[in-house]
Amino acid sequence: ATSSTDQKLSPPVKRVEELKCLLEKAPSEWIPGNVGGFAKRIVEFERWICDQPEDSIAIVGHSQFFKAMLEMAYKFNNCDVWEIKLDCTKVPGRNVEEEEKKDDTALVVEGKEEPESESDCSAQGEEFPLPRGWKGLKKLYKYEVSKE
Repeated sequence: ATSSTDQKLSPPVKRVEELKCLLEKAPSEWIPGNVGGFAKRIVEFERWICDQPEDSIAIVGHSQFFKAMLEMAYKFNNCDVWEIKLDCTKVPGRNVEEEEKKDDTALVVEGKEEPESESDCSAQGEEFPLPRGWKGLKKLYKYEVSKE
């Protein structure tokens, strides 16, 4: 038997940031045809990712944001963990020459889903086109509620 002190621990998180652009949709953004502010927040978030010095970033956010950002037909389930990569050379408004020096940024995304899920996770694992440099969407962890 090994004690907990014998186990290798992950390095501590060096910084945590709360981004206003990653918040759940505002009430005004749910109005049909009023997507301008929400679309701007998506672009702001993608640019922010590309400006970070880390190669891997953990993101926690709302499923509607990720669904819209990735132009998906379904939402992530609550507490599931997904991995995705972003090619920053394909993000609008980026300096392509500088970005070519940097490899793809890997993200681990944990979705927070609204209670009424319209998820269709049967689509998980299927290859489908992702927008603006997003690629390699892969589910790493599925949260299942204990039925005890």
